[in-house]
Amino acid sequence: SKPMFEGVHRSFRFAVTCMTGRNRTAERVPLAFMLHDPSAIHGARFELTNEEILLLNPNTGTLPVFATRRDAEITLKIYRRFPILIKDGDPDGNPWGLSFKQGLFNMSSDSHLFRTREELEAEGFVLQGNVFQHPDSLSLSLSEQQSDTSRSTRPR
Repeated sequence: SKPMFEGVHRSFRFAVTCMTGRNRTAERVPLAFMLHDPSAIHGARFELTNEEILLLNPNTGTLPVFATRRDAEITLKIYRRFPILIKDGDPDGNPWGLSFKQGLFNMSSDSHLFRTREELEAEGFVLQGNVFQHPDSLSLSLSEQQSDTSRSTRPR
């Protein structure tokens, strides 16, 4: 698209922000995103309330970018219908009961689940190919990339 400002490359994005001050608050915030020409603001402009903005991101209050008003309406319908995954600082802020961890198995947090080759062999496991076999079970290798080296460990 054509440059908006003389001497500024057209690939630079910019935002126009208007503030009201402490004594005057705005009930609705006028918005327009991804415009390539100032005259396009009239067809692309829409508003969100402060409550809608906080609904979209209650943890930080940041506003996502919407290509169209319809995109904002669809997103708001989803957020009204389903609770946020986790709301920081709220004792009831984890309605989905989520917890986060790195990967399916991770030696940092799951090291107690893995056994060494020596431990497996002491329990009667025999290495056949890349599988430790025991009359009742199998134990597979887990290779985890660490820096420039690999390390093999065995799940319990």
